[in-house]
Amino acid sequence: MKIAQVSHVYRPSIGGIENYIYNLNNELRSRGHEVRALTTTSSFSGSSPLSAPDDAIYCDTDFELSNIPVSKELYKKVSSSDMDIFHFHNPFFPTTLTTLPAVPEDATSVVTLHGVNVFEPDKIPVKDYTSPSLKNNPIFLNGVRTVYKPLLRWVLSHVDKAIFLGQQQLDDFSRFIEVPVRKQAVIPNAITGQFLQEVRNIEEKKEIEMVSQDKTTILYVSRFEDHKNPDLLIETVTSELSDVENIEVVLIGSGESEYVDYLNEISDERISILTDVPYPKLKQIYGLSDLFVFLGTWEGLPTVILEAMAAGMPIISTDVAAIPNVITDPNNGTLLDWPPCQEQLAEVLLRYIKNPEYSSRVGENNVSKVSEEYTWETVSRLVEDMYDQITD
Repeated sequence: MKIAQVSHVYRPSIGGIENYIYNLNNELRSRGHEVRALTTTSSFSGSSPLSAPDDAIYCDTDFELSNIPVSKELYKKVSSSDMDIFHFHNPFFPTTLTTLPAVPEDATSVVTLHGVNVFEPDKIPVKDYTSPSLKNNPIFLNGVRTVYKPLLRWVLSHVDKAIFLGQQQLDDFSRFIEVPVRKQAVIPNAITGQFLQEVRNIEEKKEIEMVSQDKTTILYVSRFEDHKNPDLLIETVTSELSDVENIEVVLIGSGESEYVDYLNEISDERISILTDVPYPKLKQIYGLSDLFVFLGTWEGLPTVILEAMAAGMPIISTDVAAIPNVITDPNNGTLLDWPPCQEQLAEVLLRYIKNPEYSSRVGENNVSKVSEEYTWETVSRLVEDMYDQITD
């Protein structure tokens, strides 16, 4: 088959969608398929240690809407392409909305819903500090509901399959917009077998400056934006766990400098906030940390959760999108009530800190689960089967 992944950005840009496409394409190529990534020059905005893959075609960005590029050249590339399948990523992105009409009549199309949690703005907690992101703004989210509902219906009417990353994500979305059963597909995100092997081989804590051997290391990896709630973790540690000395908290990510400065201001000496961490070092920190905390609200099935599971950590997470399809309490970690609060987060953290044997058992459960169900070798075959189904 000839398969084109169509996305707003791709490597060298760093992100969950970029990794999803890159790893999926690698697996499909290894099984003899012709794969391409059709994307925009916005992929080169910002610094990145990654290089541009050979399978990518970069089209000029004309302008951006809410930081999502729109490209007339991308439309033309799709319309003139001879690919059998066009796989789009996130139906509500302007890139998808403006490019989907260009799919040739004799081709089939698919869309994966990556990060979707915009449909219940009344559940978004109010904060004292708001970063430039609008994803925690109830007024903005109500506007999204009003404007995007007919657009999402249009996208779903024009694709052959809509991939959801978990059954819970599909159920939540279906309460907002009905998805015809014939168009539904539930296929999770994944990690590479290489990552799984490498992260499990790490043993020497002394190699990592920010990871202590004699303390419980609590790890957070995500973008530094207010809808990801890094401040909730920091404030929980500084207030609810102020007398707990045998912990260190490492937050790794990137974000607006103003917000990162704010996070540093509210931290204490037990907390490290790291940006621009090279991926090899990140893998080491994964392998040497003890607990993983994820507090995002606008999600699909975050790669960082699967990576932390592969590293043998219990997961403490918000109960959103496809996450509860992977994390079951108590086997894999703990899902927090919504909206997450300092008191419950502190209680859960202490449960694991005070019971290292229990924490270790949960971590081993996670290694087994990821190894068996969430590697790209396994998941890409599910995608391949779905492609076969819609092209028959």
